Amino acid sequence: MTRAFLLIGDIGDDVYHVGDEAMFETALAEIASRCDADITAVTSNPTVVHDRYGVKAAPLLGFDHRVGSAYDTNRERRLQEILDGTAADPAAVSMRMAVADADGVLVCGGGNLSASWPHLLYERLTLLALAAQADIPAVLVGQTVGPTLTGRSAARLTDAFGGAAFVGVRDIPSAQLVRQLSPEARVLHHEDDAAQLPSAARPHELPDRYVAFTVHGNGADDRVVERYVDFVGHLHATTGLPVVLVPHTGVLVGPGVPGTDADLMATMAKHHPEAAWLHPLPVHTSTVSAAVLRHAEAVVSARFHPIVFALSSGVPCMGLASGHYTDIKLSGALAHHGMADWRLPMQSLGTGAAEALFDELWQRREELRTHVAVRDSERRAAHTARWDLVVRCLEGHVPEPDDLSDPPMVAALSPDTVNTDAALTWSEQMQRTIQEYELRADRSEEYALSLRDALDQEIDARAHDRREAEHAQALLHAELAAARDELAQANWSAAAARELAGRLRVALDRGPAVAPPPTSDAAALQRELDAMRNTKLFRWTAPARRLYGRIRTSGSRRRS
Repeated sequence: MTRAFLLIGDIGDDVYHVGDEAMFETALAEIASRCDADITAVTSNPTVVHDRYGVKAAPLLGFDHRVGSAYDTNRERRLQEILDGTAADPAAVSMRMAVADADGVLVCGGGNLSASWPHLLYERLTLLALAAQADIPAVLVGQTVGPTLTGRSAARLTDAFGGAAFVGVRDIPSAQLVRQLSPEARVLHHEDDAAQLPSAARPHELPDRYVAFTVHGNGADDRVVERYVDFVGHLHATTGLPVVLVPHTGVLVGPGVPGTDADLMATMAKHHPEAAWLHPLPVHTSTVSAAVLRHAEAVVSARFHPIVFALSSGVPCMGLASGHYTDIKLSGALAHHGMADWRLPMQSLGTGAAEALFDELWQRREELRTHVAVRDSERRAAHTARWDLVVRCLEGHVPEPDDLSDPPMVAALSPDTVNTDAALTWSEQMQRTIQEYELRADRSEEYALSLRDALDQEIDARAHDRREAEHAQALLHAELAAARDELAQANWSAAAARELAGRLRVALDRGPAVAPPPTSDAAALQRELDAMRNTKLFRWTAPARRLYGRIRTSGSRRRS
């Protein structure tokens, strides 16, 4: 029986992202090996994804990229309109149709459940809410959750986690955060899915032995580039081996894009134009990148997936954390192999600490290789069992507690020469302080937004009252104009009646010899009087006339 599954991943962008593509590619292969699946990918570029993976694709909903509570309001409004069915744009219609046709929804791995990338977060929140609305199973795998979340997105995630078959996370802080947000959520802590991604052939121009280095291309100014250049020089000097610069983001075909890893690697190489030992690579597909990293003698990386790839083949790794979020990811990847302490904040480059930590890693590389390889077969078995569970849950299975057991972990092996805890504690404290201020700013924005909403409502109410008053005033003016017309008509009728009465009195005084007035005049007067009695003014003045009548009667009695 063919099953229709909807998968969402950060794939198909013009700038190729090795880790995101690797996680989606793994999910695609694992599902296809277990069932007859009709896959639809939710992506930023459906055409590219269809051509690359041969699957159907639906466009993203296109949430606002900007960070802040004011923009969260717009995202919340769009999410609700999509759930209500009132959003009629092509992307919303396509998404609702894709969910209606699906048997299950899979949110592929990544670090996108965070207020730092609200557009990615709300794509997933909307998809999960639609799945819950349609009563179809949903699974999340390979997630790093947060650490930054706003009140609105946290509330949405609480519902999403509680309704999922299970939530797969790749680090302990994420597992703790999911349980804190949604105590009823079923959580599975596991190694990143791309750890078991198959390798392709390595590029032929690579040397036989080398050290690999990977850092973020975005936000690297001249001072940071100089530190990177000095550090790769230290790697070469310590090992005597070539250093291969392995980009994680870039354009597969075509000119480079500023801010990508590939662009940064090219810039670094310009500082050593004569260095035969420095090998900057263009960005390659995920399977080729995995092969490059798995063949290295050692890896130093500020990126997450280079460490995942390398450790899966027992390659000793050292992490450089550029922030609290990156540190959570790197420590998670390293901890699965007992190497969580082999990481430092990026600020340690050039201080001697990063250089000393790498030197010890290189000296103990054989010991570390043996240590990392421990329980390798158990990790592979856990990967297979996890994907068996994913497919069963997409088909409607509800996992048992035994299905969500902890992964095989290796005892920690720590460095001797560098106190990484002290450096990381300082960095983490700084990052937490920054995060606290960002959270305060976000709460202040939410409070200001609530005041703005209240003010807008009051302005709308005042405008509504003003419009109603203007409408009532216009009606009053119209009715007064009509009353003036009726009053003029009444005055005319009264004058005609007085004239006729005078003529009748004259005729009465003269006696019966005088001919009575024409009957047509009396009939016309009667019609005028009847018309006058039917006017709105005559009805309005009835109470006054009755009061005047009572006063005249009372006066007549007193005079008599």
